[in-house]
Amino acid sequence: MTIDDLHKQYATYTVEVKRLIHQDLPKILGNLAVSLFKKNFLNESFFGEKWKPSKRRNGVGTAGQRRTLTGTGDLGRSIQYVADDASVTIFSDLEYAKVHNEGGVTHPRVTPKMKRFAWAMFYKNSGSGKKASVLTEEAQKWKSIALTKEKRLTVRIDRRQFLGEHKELEDAVRDKIQDKLDQLIK
Repeated sequence: MTIDDLHKQYATYTVEVKRLIHQDLPKILGNLAVSLFKKNFLNESFFGEKWKPSKRRNGVGTAGQRRTLTGTGDLGRSIQYVADDASVTIFSDLEYAKVHNEGGVTHPRVTPKMKRFAWAMFYKNSGSGKKASVLTEEAQKWKSIALTKEKRLTVRIDRRQFLGEHKELEDAVRDKIQDKLDQLIK
């Protein structure tokens, strides 16, 4: 092999490595991260750290049978990525994603639809013919929501992280980059 051959080979590798870093890897790593985050979401954990169960899980009926954060699947499906020049951003565009991921307090607006749902849950949890003095705690909670005069509620949400940095993610990214570089050199 001559010096000119080595220069040509080096130039080829340089172009391929730049393309890998600036175009291919952001898409590959975005797909990898989204896949891992969605898997965690379905497992109701963040890389093995189980989420605290929601209080509504202990209820009666369909609300009690739902899984934590995965009832409709909207939040899990909202995890996506945007690949840019040598970078990738993983995110959820739902307005309530941040409070679920980090925990905190939210103030949802009380709507007529919410009140109708609260009455339905009250009747489901109160049973037929029960007097107000023997209502379950769950039924009493739904009744107070249905009768509230407040325009907004104050709701505390426990942290149930589904996006963020983690050693397992870093290891998977490192392994994927190494695999791609090995393929390039071969």
